Amino acid sequence: MTDGHADFFYSFTFDDISQLDRDVSTALANIREWRNSFIRINRIPLDVLSLIPTHLHPQTMDRFSASHVCRHWRRTFLQHAALWSHLFLPKGEVYARTLLERARGSPLDIITNRGAPVGTAILLSPHTRQIRSLNFAHNYWADIRWFSEVNSGPLPLLRTLEINVVDDLLSASQPDPLTPPSLPLFRNAVNLEQFVFCLQRSSSLNHFVFPNLTTLELLTTPIWYGFQASDLLGFLEASPMLQTVHMNIIAEILLDGVAPGAIVLPNVQTFSLFMDDGEPAYELVTHISCPSANHTSLTHEKKIDDIFTSQDIRDAFPTAASWDAIVRQYTTSPVEAISLEIKTSHDPLISCTLTFRSSDETIIKLGLEVSRDIGDRDEFHISFEEMVRGAFSEALKAVQDYPLLHDTKHLHVLHGIPLSYSDEMINAAAIVEVANSWHGLGRPFERVTVSAVNLELPARMAEMLEPWVGVVDYS
Repeated sequence: MTDGHADFFYSFTFDDISQLDRDVSTALANIREWRNSFIRINRIPLDVLSLIPTHLHPQTMDRFSASHVCRHWRRTFLQHAALWSHLFLPKGEVYARTLLERARGSPLDIITNRGAPVGTAILLSPHTRQIRSLNFAHNYWADIRWFSEVNSGPLPLLRTLEINVVDDLLSASQPDPLTPPSLPLFRNAVNLEQFVFCLQRSSSLNHFVFPNLTTLELLTTPIWYGFQASDLLGFLEASPMLQTVHMNIIAEILLDGVAPGAIVLPNVQTFSLFMDDGEPAYELVTHISCPSANHTSLTHEKKIDDIFTSQDIRDAFPTAASWDAIVRQYTTSPVEAISLEIKTSHDPLISCTLTFRSSDETIIKLGLEVSRDIGDRDEFHISFEEMVRGAFSEALKAVQDYPLLHDTKHLHVLHGIPLSYSDEMINAAAIVEVANSWHGLGRPFERVTVSAVNLELPARMAEMLEPWVGVVDYS
């Protein structure tokens, strides 16, 4: 009996035992999986479970954590190719290769920065047709040019390109910013719709051509040698499909080489420009015509320091000649209503906005923001009250002096800054002066509305305005 048992035992080979071990392990795994299937979290219907990935943030570890809840979840999520289509290239080649395999043919959203390994960009080369968005969060300009050359294949799905250049002043590899490459960067992105560009010393718009672009967001950091307006105008002229333009220019605007006249952007509906103090940005705007725009915003920032005076506020609004060109180029209807709003907050200290509304509801806004310079100074050469008086006076002067406003019927003044009685008297007199001057030109206001915080206008205010205005409202 004992010998028979031994013969039976030794009749099994090592391979037989190994196979039996695998079969037992598989059976135990299946038993555990079946048992786990009775747990409530694993009994979520498949159609509901498949929706979970749509609520997971692609830049966090949530999608990886969710795929390790159990085999059922893992199988479901690995089949959800779109969940793995968001790649953060600095995480390395293994990470990028794994996600590219899981994403299969899904559109790809790519984020990279100067810490990304070189090999990750090369991995994308066979997948250029899948790239839907590219975000260069913080990259050297030379790296961006290299990325464009390595991934020079077709980019038919690319809709959004974001570039934030980091200056490398010590790097000899940086290209001359004034010399464009032999071919435009990302030249195969023929369907690009949105371009977000943070322009610095080593970069320029003349490196790009996107004929079907619909949205441009341009930000310049302080550029010591100035911002070439000709580069911007050339780029805009080569982008006839633009519908939205937002620009924040913190640099001296160089108009050298800009031809007389204006380029026409026939499809732009929204145009905004935020400009740093002291630069000829209004002159730049006169070289751009957006006849279909329904909302135009031009905001001029003035930073105060120890030597800031009321003179610094006086060039905050465009000259009559510039304003004449702007009105003609950004609206085809007469201006019927003007609103002047002045308010205060922590920063900007003062915000003063002139809003011109045309008969077809087209809006043009001119804004002045008085902000602190770097530092936390509480006292300046000019007092806060002087700043408020200066801003309010210049805004009313702009209303009084601007041409092309002969059809304006309504003036609305909103004063959100508490003032002393003497300042209230000054503002009241200024409003009366504007109404008087318009009446003298044969185009009196039909209505003047004054809204204010703690503004105790003199009792004679209505009587003072009555000869010059049809109706006066106070609130």
